[in-house]
Amino acid sequence: MDARHPFLDYDLVNFCFSLPGNMKRNETTKVILRKAFSNYFSQHHLGRGKSDHSTQIVHDINKKQEKLNLLMKHSRLVELGIVEYRQYQKLLGYLQYGTLEKPFELMKIIECNLI
Repeated sequence: MDARHPFLDYDLVNFCFSLPGNMKRNETTKVILRKAFSNYFSQHHLGRGKSDHSTQIVHDINKKQEKLNLLMKHSRLVELGIVEYRQYQKLLGYLQYGTLEKPFELMKIIECNLI
């Protein structure tokens, strides 16, 4: 599983939340992103609808859950009290049942332990 998600960069997410709604969305989504990449991709690619990547993330996490659980349980961050193993398990449960609204938090916990 690759935990690097460039669009979940903390500074980028904060910047995007600071933008007014009309700059982020009109009749389509990702207005700024589409404009930024308009010189690099065809209109065919830029005009495509959304695809659901969360299903693949859940699949990857489920596939490697045993290894992730061991990694998290014996993590130095858990030992130091920086990350709570119970919080990881709770977020993982929400992700698996499709009720996790912000997978960013779970991915950051996993990513911090992979570094």
